[in-house]
Amino acid sequence: MEFVALLLKLLTLISEACSNVEKLPVALISCGVVQAAVALSLAIFKAPGGIFLRHGKVPVYLYYGIDISVVIFGLFDASIGF
Repeated sequence: MEFVALLLKLLTLISEACSNVEKLPVALISCGVVQAAVALSLAIFKAPGGIFLRHGKVPVYLYYGIDISVVIFGLFDASIGF
């Protein structure tokens, strides 16, 4: 499936879940899994560059810390949908 079509489908799912409580678990699970997968792939496959290379290790640790916290939040979001 094309990325834009998937994004539009997720946005439609979220907007429908705002008015219909029965669709809320599906929206929470799918969006949480997508959020965790994107953050995990960003942490694994995209190395930080630019300011991260010249200012010590603190920005790099902050970058990966934020990525890991987004993964945890996405998995928590998906688990709430169950």
